[in-house]
Amino acid sequence: MMSAPPATPPRIHVLSPQVTAIMAAGEVMDDWGAVVRELIENALDAQAQRIQLHLDVSGQSLEITDNGWGMSWADLQVCCLPHSTSKAPADQGLPAVQTLGFRGEALHSLVQVGTVTIASRVNPQEPGWCVVYNSQGQVEQIETIAMAPGTKITVKNLFQAWPHRQHPPNLRDLQRIIYQAALCHPQVTWQVHNGPRAWFQLSPGQTAQDILLQIFPHLHPGDLQAWQSPQLELAIGRPDRYHRRRPDWVLLAVNGRCVQLKGNLGQELQQTLLQAWERTLPRHRFPLCFAHFQIPSEQVDWHCHPGKQELYVAHPQAWQDILKTALRDLNQITTSPEPTTITPSLGIKTSRAAELAGAYGRGVALLNSANPLPSQPELKVLTQVHQTYILVEHPTGLWLVEQHIAHERVLYEQLQADWALVELESPIQLERLTPPQIEQLTQLWMPPEPFGPSLWLIRQVPKTLQDRPDLAAAVWELSLTHQFQAALVATACRSAIRNGTPLGLGEMQTLIDQWQRTEHPQTCPHGRPICLRLEESSLARFFRRHWVIGKSHGI
Repeated sequence: MMSAPPATPPRIHVLSPQVTAIMAAGEVMDDWGAVVRELIENALDAQAQRIQLHLDVSGQSLEITDNGWGMSWADLQVCCLPHSTSKAPADQGLPAVQTLGFRGEALHSLVQVGTVTIASRVNPQEPGWCVVYNSQGQVEQIETIAMAPGTKITVKNLFQAWPHRQHPPNLRDLQRIIYQAALCHPQVTWQVHNGPRAWFQLSPGQTAQDILLQIFPHLHPGDLQAWQSPQLELAIGRPDRYHRRRPDWVLLAVNGRCVQLKGNLGQELQQTLLQAWERTLPRHRFPLCFAHFQIPSEQVDWHCHPGKQELYVAHPQAWQDILKTALRDLNQITTSPEPTTITPSLGIKTSRAAELAGAYGRGVALLNSANPLPSQPELKVLTQVHQTYILVEHPTGLWLVEQHIAHERVLYEQLQADWALVELESPIQLERLTPPQIEQLTQLWMPPEPFGPSLWLIRQVPKTLQDRPDLAAAVWELSLTHQFQAALVATACRSAIRNGTPLGLGEMQTLIDQWQRTEHPQTCPHGRPICLRLEESSLARFFRRHWVIGKSHGI
């Protein structure tokens, strides 16, 4: 028989409900952004098609109105109590959750940090109710009210009990929260007021692409590309037409909410997005991209962040493969050109006409000017500047094109379409190849053959390099690359016309015509800008042609 335990007073005890409620409020409602996010998600879960948000930062209050399902009298009695929710089925548990919210803590946390009033009506056949709650989520006052079906939540004295959180919110962060919700739910109409004035609004659309065009009004529909499947919706700005200084608009969303994926998946997905456009984006620029995954709820673990902004996903490789497929398909899309835009076309065949000595003593493969591609009248070559730039006349002004990187872009896209190898009559020799170099050349279909101590023979080379006097150096450079795309870039750079090479008008016109027809004419594969545009409007401003004649004569 066991003896009685010693009468030592316990040091572990259960916290009171009041303390746990304060802790929950501190986790969920930590700033204005969390309040706005939680209220917006409640409206979206109620299938609202119209959401109005009124912010009064100076008065520490806000109001959100939606036309969703609304709440009945019985629902209003318990909606602000802890862990009260209509979203998590009691008999199925959390894995069956298909909504944005499920913990039942948002409204209870809200009454901890402000004075909350909820007015709601389910349908026209039932009356509307207006309820005022105390800090414990219990009903203090209730009355009937005339209103349209839906819900209106008013919060006053926000963070009055939490003085250190009463600092003014960052309005740009609040706007971003709403933008992200709108992208995930494009069918919703949004009207946002800051104080007495309208701040911004978003009209409903069919896809995230429709919302992006409203968020960035200077974008043209042709500036965006879209891809959609049951598992993924992808909208991305064409990298040659729109890019940003920071990766702040590379967004990932899962099941209706923009998130940060935990583990390696989040970093890998973002890296995949960036790498897909690394040969078309200008250097140190980032794409505009929104990727929205629809993942079965049983494969998503939301329980790693109080605000549900981070999550774990099962089978991460499968979702990364879906994204890679979408990006590969987008890279193969050829959009119809507008009358004055560059015409994309892949796989243009060129022929080698001559070898001229460039500034660095290397041979230069020039385009055949005897049979040029049909020239487009909107770009007319005028002259060559410093044997480096091509001056082009355009209906909108003058363009200055650097010949080397323009030709590099042409060759790069040709190599993408056709990586052609030719057999050499006399193989070249390379010395002291390392195992990684041998592996890389083998992957490029140029397997080195042992020829003696520290010697290897190369019998096949890219067609564009076969006649170069520095062929061995070019193949050595290819052996040092780590990816097939990098090998394409190195080959195009080696083969392109060198700056310092004199060109005739016919040769320049042929180069400009082929450059026009590339898919991404704005940058070279390294990300350098190819063309400097001097618009006629800028010329008019510089020469002050907008002045009246009398004023220009001092009258």
